[in-house]
Amino acid sequence: MKKMGIFSTKTCDLPSDALLLKYRAQNYTDCFAVQVAGDHDLAAFVAAFYSTWLFKAERFVLAHIAKAPATDAQAVALGRAESDQFSVWRTETRSQAQLLMCPRDETTRSWFMVDAKDRASTTLYFGSALIMRNRPRDAEKLTLKIVIALHRFYSRALLACAAAKLKRTLNP
Repeated sequence: MKKMGIFSTKTCDLPSDALLLKYRAQNYTDCFAVQVAGDHDLAAFVAAFYSTWLFKAERFVLAHIAKAPATDAQAVALGRAESDQFSVWRTETRSQAQLLMCPRDETTRSWFMVDAKDRASTTLYFGSALIMRNRPRDAEKLTLKIVIALHRFYSRALLACAAAKLKRTLNP
């Protein structure tokens, strides 16, 4: 059985119907995708993503620094559209196959999408927007490039962990 790792994810363009598209013109946006076996819906993807071991580390930090704890049960409720909140994030908009989240400070966006073209496999998409209120000054550009590079690596790792978790649901 092939393992799902960070290199199983790929950088791609935002799909033409992506809820994140509205932020692309004036802000930094990214999009990553991975294909997993099986028919997975948005609820399963969101629950898997927010309950991976890697995201639980982020949840720990947010619980202590931002005083915004979250649980696996809350991740499931968010995925099922039974809740619009998760830790520091709130739902900005959603559809049957997509979820766009906004944090309290409104400086970023997190986007999830599933595309199950057939019941044999599902493409999972994860993307972000960094809301640019002002153009970075020259002195800030290097810092921004470093932060974005780290963010891209972390995003791909989170997506790979979610894909691996979904894969385990098919092959426990």
